[in-house]
Amino acid sequence: MMRNIRHRKRTHRRLLPLVAVICVFQCCSPAIADEAAAGPTIARVVVGFKGCYKLGFWTPVFVDVTNAEGDHGSSLRVSVTVSDSDGVPTTSTVAVPISTDSHGQRTVTVYTQIGRIASSVQVSLLAGDRQIDSRTVLPSENQNVDSAVHPIAATSEFVISLGNSPYGLPEAVGNRTANSGHTGRRILDLDQVSSLPTEWYGYDAVDVLVISVGNGQACRELAADKAKLTAIERWVELGGRLVILCDGKNAEAMLGSGGPLASFAPGKFAGTIHLPETSSLERFAVSTAITGGAVEVPNITEPQGNIEAYAGNRSSELPIVVRTPRGFGEIAFAGVEFSQPPLSLWTGRISFLRALLQPYLRSSDAVDSTQKLVATGSNDLSGALRQQLGQAFSAVVPIGFPLVAALAIAYFFFLGPIDYLLVKRWLRRPLFAWISLPLLIAIFSAAALAMNGWSKGPPGARLNRLELDDFDTISGQARGTLWATIYSPKASEFDLTAQPQRDKQSSLAENGNMLFSWWGLPGNGIGGMQSSTSDLGLIRNGYEYGPELSSLAQMPVLESGTKSLLARWAGSSPTKIGAQLTDVDGLIAGTITNDTGTRLRNARLLYGSWAYRLGILNAGERVEVSDQLSPRRVKTVVTHDALGESATGATPVEGRAFSAEQASPTQILNLMMFYEAAGGIAFAHLPNRYQAYCDLSRQLDLGRAILVAENAEGQVQLVDSKTNAAIGNENLNTSAVIQRYILPVEKPSTR
Repeated sequence: MMRNIRHRKRTHRRLLPLVAVICVFQCCSPAIADEAAAGPTIARVVVGFKGCYKLGFWTPVFVDVTNAEGDHGSSLRVSVTVSDSDGVPTTSTVAVPISTDSHGQRTVTVYTQIGRIASSVQVSLLAGDRQIDSRTVLPSENQNVDSAVHPIAATSEFVISLGNSPYGLPEAVGNRTANSGHTGRRILDLDQVSSLPTEWYGYDAVDVLVISVGNGQACRELAADKAKLTAIERWVELGGRLVILCDGKNAEAMLGSGGPLASFAPGKFAGTIHLPETSSLERFAVSTAITGGAVEVPNITEPQGNIEAYAGNRSSELPIVVRTPRGFGEIAFAGVEFSQPPLSLWTGRISFLRALLQPYLRSSDAVDSTQKLVATGSNDLSGALRQQLGQAFSAVVPIGFPLVAALAIAYFFFLGPIDYLLVKRWLRRPLFAWISLPLLIAIFSAAALAMNGWSKGPPGARLNRLELDDFDTISGQARGTLWATIYSPKASEFDLTAQPQRDKQSSLAENGNMLFSWWGLPGNGIGGMQSSTSDLGLIRNGYEYGPELSSLAQMPVLESGTKSLLARWAGSSPTKIGAQLTDVDGLIAGTITNDTGTRLRNARLLYGSWAYRLGILNAGERVEVSDQLSPRRVKTVVTHDALGESATGATPVEGRAFSAEQASPTQILNLMMFYEAAGGIAFAHLPNRYQAYCDLSRQLDLGRAILVAENAEGQVQLVDSKTNAAIGNENLNTSAVIQRYILPVEKPSTR
């Protein structure tokens, strides 16, 4: 008994230190927890606009960070990791700003591109190389799930509405699911300016931005945030489409001197007027009469652009609906607003909105595609261009099935009859089969390896590329797109940077951007961004965007594999084409001077519905434009360029159909540049939705002249960051650079 008591005492004494440690830990754990809670954390993640984003487009990811004032405050970074179109992880990282908002939070915006419909969005908060917090946001088609992201197909239409009061937009152009060849559509209402990005490429996925003044609160908040307002202005100048609804009640505050929307007005604001009669609105909407009170509209003088609805004796007297070109984009201004009576009670407001947005959205009964590319579901012109740029490379000889089949037959023939005759009939030594069989296998294996090496060509990466550069000689704006596909004979990781050519630095001087990323395949076929199939897991390590989004680090390419890339640049450029042009009864007359310093080939001038072939323009050459150049219809010239009939000098064949699978990259781009002018899907048999910004047909509709030519010199080069050497351009059998110049045209007075 005494032995047991002594044993228990010894056991208790041994447990005392452990109990003490536990007590100390329990006493300190609240302090430790409070210290951990006080550290930096991710408070909120919003992807795109309220979680909605388009696959394959630049997307803002808004991240709120709390408790960032500690030791890590100045070294915090936020990284966003998503899958590209090949299922390879890509990471974009941005430093957390030092300044905080009114709630003590630091908000950082990370821009990335999401390439798979099932890709999650992984957000990490880093302090140096250490991860201190993370969030994973999963995709969902259910809009009621707040903690999810909602991907939209790359070819769907995305309309953003900014305003404080409903005005009937969802009823006019509602959401639509992409099926049976019809384009999908997503309408999203925003009532907070805080949901808007501060960079123009944050609107990359937006087809139309509609601003409805309402009570003016959202517009005043927008005007107070200069970065967000500047982003919208820049986006419009680079090809965006902005629709403004502003009635007379708010016109003084919105359009007057210093007003939030003054820079978007299609002319000078000169007060407001009560419409004596509303027939102009009713005709535009093709609807019933407006009742319930007077309609007050802003009085815009000296309007610029196409006037589609007006009250008065002439169109410039009191314009109500005006479409104005702005750089490469367009502003549609309507001097009415539908959130207040009497227009909020007008049954024609829905048809008015439809007519206002009709040039920018496809009708509900339009069918998209009759052709298919590569695989079922890949049905866009950009997919055709991607396919053609990746088909053939310089000094690379693809080994097709016929050659493989022939070699297999020869192998079995030597392995069977030839080996039998050699051993049995000629040498008559059966034991020699132990030598001949391995020898034949070794010879054919060596031949296969040699053929494989020969088919890959010489060492080093090869690049197929096509470039489109646009210059607006009126505003000085410039932009460009480089499509490229890189081929690697061996498995490699590339560090690539997209940068201006050494003599083109001025184009990206002030307010310039160079955006460089992967280039995805639209559609739900094999390799498409909407495909629900997962990647094969051949590439485990991802790659990263550079801090300025103009470079890619450690981008993997498999052996004998390819990677499609896309670079877009924006900047300003001095006038390179001298033009003195005048409208003469819908035709054009005057002179054009080539001040680019280079030779322009296959030049053609487009204006309205007419086109002039100018041929070769040498540097400094001046050419007269008149009816002696035998103008032809724009549709005729564009379709012949897309069919390759103008470049080859072949006689045009009437009724010849366009085939994307047989067209060259340049022919496809010729069609993308003026898609609607060529007849749209009726001619192309494919939609042009993924990269619709290339289409400048609307600029022709708005009365601008466009000079199109082929140039031997581009604006952008891809540079290997390791060697600082540019990757060479491969011969595509056609010009690899096309340039377009928007030129001013003097028009006769309408007075």
